[in-house]
Amino acid sequence: MAIVLPSLGSAARVLGCATDYNVLVTTKTGRTNLGELPHSQIQWGRVQDDTSQATITVPTSGSQECCDLLSRMRTWGCELHLYRDGEEVWSGPLVTGTHASAGAVLVARDVLAWSDKRGNRTAVDYSTAADDLAEIGRAAILAGFPLDDPNILKYLVVRETGISGQRSYAAMGQYVGDILRDLAGSGLDVTVLGRSIILSGEGSLGTTARLTEEHFLVELQVVEDGLSAATNATVIGQGVVGTGGTAGPYGQLDYIVSESNILDQPSADAAAALLAAEGWPTPLYVTVPDGARLAPDAPVTISDLVPGVYIPTTVANTCRPVSTTMRLTKLDVTHTSDAGESVAITTVPTATEGLGGDS
Repeated sequence: MAIVLPSLGSAARVLGCATDYNVLVTTKTGRTNLGELPHSQIQWGRVQDDTSQATITVPTSGSQECCDLLSRMRTWGCELHLYRDGEEVWSGPLVTGTHASAGAVLVARDVLAWSDKRGNRTAVDYSTAADDLAEIGRAAILAGFPLDDPNILKYLVVRETGISGQRSYAAMGQYVGDILRDLAGSGLDVTVLGRSIILSGEGSLGTTARLTEEHFLVELQVVEDGLSAATNATVIGQGVVGTGGTAGPYGQLDYIVSESNILDQPSADAAAALLAAEGWPTPLYVTVPDGARLAPDAPVTISDLVPGVYIPTTVANTCRPVSTTMRLTKLDVTHTSDAGESVAITTVPTATEGLGGDS
């Protein structure tokens, strides 16, 4: 089944703590159920602009039925589907199986993993006519799956980024995954949710309810990062130079970057404008440690925590209180039979405003 993008923002939603997980095995298209696996530990996640992974530890002692199912499973020939309290939260093809006398460790990756096993069988050429980066990404995916679609094309979600560009990728010159990562470096967001590969622009997936320091199981800090400040940005592409920003009140602070894959002036200007907007005003943000655990009463659900969503966050217990908007880039979840569930997030800052004094 396809996992549906959530409707975000209701404070009535809470994360909770899962009491039960189920692991189902299907064929590579997800259409035929092959059986269910017992487990002692599950680790899974979601990640932006890359492929997420799930690791399942399967005890096999005394279970012939489990052994029979494991013996029939083949990498790339079947998928693992994870259900959290009855709700499907993750799925993807099996890529590694390690077997010992007492059990097995299975590693699966989300459906974006197929893009690293497929070259673009036809050219993706936008060298003369620019198009939105999401449309170029769509063309790259379609070029990788004309002969064999593992039931992902009809679930492809494309939302315009608002950034146009010129790109040219020769047929079978690289993997589709590498093309998507190249586009992600210029403003395309790539996220996987169930069977859906989501191509979008920053902020298009929505905003969750506001979190505060009480919703994290780690200490948050407020940082004014002058070393990342930039009032003027310059992006050097192939034969084009993009500029953005204006001088600030404390003098000119330049940021110069080379992007050899940018071929056209609009893309160079858009990239420079984005860098300048990120650099000024001086970044003032809340540091959320990578992998920061959320409290069960956080007003978000697992279905809300899709990489790319905005998470408004307020910290009021410091001398520099700040209200900030973080962007979720990674979700890590671990569930064990004895310790229960841990839900952790990794974020990057976006816009901020001070709650007291100057921003």
